[in-house]
Order: sequence, then C-alpha cells, then structure tokens
Amino acid sequence: PPDAGKTLPVLGSALLVGALIFTLKTTVIDNIQSPVKHERFADGLEAGLQTPLGFIFGGEVKLLGYDFDRPMVESGGTAHLTLYWQPASGVIGHDYNSALYLRDSDGNLIAESTEFYPGGWATSNWVPGFYVRQAVDISVPPATAPGEYTLAAALYWPEAQKNLDAVDASGNSL
Repeated sequence: PPDAGKTLPVLGSALLVGALIFTLKTTVIDNIQSPVKHERFADGLEAGLQTPLGFIFGGEVKLLGYDFDRPMVESGGTAHLTLYWQPASGVIGHDYNSALYLRDSDGNLIAESTEFYPGGWATSNWVPGFYVRQAVDISVPPATAPGEYTLAAALYWPEAQKNLDAVDASGNSL
C-alpha cells in the first residue's frame, strides 16, 4: 500500500509521546500535592488524624488515633468515630475483638459497641506497616442525662476472656 511508509513514523512518534507523558505523570504529577490531588496522610498517618494517640494494646496492636465527627451527641443520637489501628511490630499472634465503651463520670457503662473483626479483618491477618480503618457507631440511649461522658477503646482477647492491657506512647499504663 502507498501509505505504509508513513504509518511507521507516526506510530513511533505516538509511542514516544505516550512514554514521555507516562514518565512525566509517574515522576512529577504523582508526587506533588495540589488542589486536585491531596493525600490526607502525605505527612505521615498520625499527622493526618484528628486525634493521634499511639496507644499499644497487649504489645501487639497500636491504636494510631481516631477521627470523631462531633464532640457532642444528643440523648438518643449516635456518635460516629473512625479508629485507625496497625500491628505494633510484626505479625499479630491472635485474633482480637474491638470494643468501644461509653461511660458516665462515675464510670458506669452507658453503651458499648463491639466488633468481632476490627475494620472487617481478623487481627492475625493484618499486614505489618499498613493500617486498618474501623468505622464505629455507638448509640447513646434515649433519656441519657446531659453531662460529660468518656469513650474508651479496648481490644478483647476471647481465648483469655479479657481486655488487653494498654499503654500510652510514653509507656504509661492506661
């Protein structure tokens, strides 16, 4: 055919332009923060959290922190939290359940929310170096009196039938 000689240079040019655009995208565009592309955790996971914690449960699981949609919830309402967990170091040896407890100023349990697999994953399957995002809803019972209440997160070990001991980032017992 008479146009066969023109097809090869056009195809070569198109491949070269495509390779240049791909290289520009992967080396420059993918690595900058812009109004179009902004990574919440670009400065580290803890820096992207509303409330960073760094609590360690049982020496195996780290509660990086949480996001809380609002600090006040009306009686009969629901509090929405997002907890961020990760293995503290290495593979987690057991499967733990998570629990969130709402307590009044006297320590009385008002409500709780439990999850068999925090974030939908068995803790023994969590991958070191990655985090698990757990959305938690806890309902405040109707007729709960106004006041200050405490939310406490825990990990429960079913085999031992107990909550794991926890320490803060400085190693102080919680």
